[in-house]
Amino acid sequence: MTIFIVTSVGAAYVNNIWVLVVVRCLQSIGVSCGQSVGDGYISNLYAIEERGSAFGKYLFGVIFGPLLGPIIGGFLIMSELDNEKFDGQPPVFNTIECFNYTRDSMQTSRSKNELNPVISESVNTEQQSEKKKPENEQHSMSKKDVVDVAPKQEKMFNPFAPFALLRYPFILMSSVVAGLFFGAMFATETILPEAFSNTYGLNSWQVGLSYIGAGIGSLSGAYVGGRLSDRLLLRSRRLRGGKPKAEDRLTMNMWFAGVAFNPLGLLLFGWVVEYKLSFWWAIVGFGIQCFGNVQVVAIVTAYLVDSVPGRGAAVTAAANFVRFGISCILTLIYTPMIASLGAGWTSTLFAVLSWVGMLIAFILKIRGEKIRRWSGY
Repeated sequence: MTIFIVTSVGAAYVNNIWVLVVVRCLQSIGVSCGQSVGDGYISNLYAIEERGSAFGKYLFGVIFGPLLGPIIGGFLIMSELDNEKFDGQPPVFNTIECFNYTRDSMQTSRSKNELNPVISESVNTEQQSEKKKPENEQHSMSKKDVVDVAPKQEKMFNPFAPFALLRYPFILMSSVVAGLFFGAMFATETILPEAFSNTYGLNSWQVGLSYIGAGIGSLSGAYVGGRLSDRLLLRSRRLRGGKPKAEDRLTMNMWFAGVAFNPLGLLLFGWVVEYKLSFWWAIVGFGIQCFGNVQVVAIVTAYLVDSVPGRGAAVTAAANFVRFGISCILTLIYTPMIASLGAGWTSTLFAVLSWVGMLIAFILKIRGEKIRRWSGY
């Protein structure tokens, strides 16, 4: 967070583009802690049956932040406000919030029952059922039959350990799925200002306001997707007789979001810009894309955390390495592709990438359990 504060302020005073690129890279090092630690925080505080909704709300902030930034930035460019003073305020606010309003979520033997009521209830249920059994049966039960809440011995810190998780196929496959969807959203967000300025003649603050549709789509996707994910997971578990399975997290709403909504939004945005139709349809298209995108990314992230218990932050960091790497590549090639192919065919190719991602997700849905067992999870 300190790195984030210093580089955010520094970026506002830089006048050289290459120095700005370096400062932005350093800024990314600081800001990257938020998502990996945030995912680990959710995995500690919420039971599996509640994580879908929690991840939906959490990822709404992750996605809505980059969409809200251009709206604020558009007004700052047109106004006489001091941009340098503004840039340092959000990271300072985040740091104060983290230190004053968030607790350490490490699940020790004492705090685990306080922070995770679902686990606490399961422990109490086991203890009550144990009291009802004869004394000889009580002594025959092992400690693992209740819940192991003893704190684990700390290992030596290895900053490269999360990258080793990518050797497991189900983690790498899930990361690629999230990367394809997240990258397509970032690419559309990056090209939108130039497309709207050149095609429709909008100024900075008008371009900034055009991101509101994407924000509404993200908010709707986070709310609808999160609630459906948990309900459909419990439904799949009931149909199996109560037996849990990590692949239950890949719920039906993800398939509608990934196969239909996300590609539809891409195609609508691209071809509307290509034929210079009303920019309102392009705004709606980006909103539809974000509605599908946030559901897929939230569900895949929750699936990873469910599949690798106790390592939510590490597996998220590994997934982010792939996700943002793909996002970087797709963002870089999006502009030259539009210049050579046009916005319509470029968006069509990105829609095809969405279907490729859903094909990978389908393999995980069908064969995910066997792949995890082969990987040792």
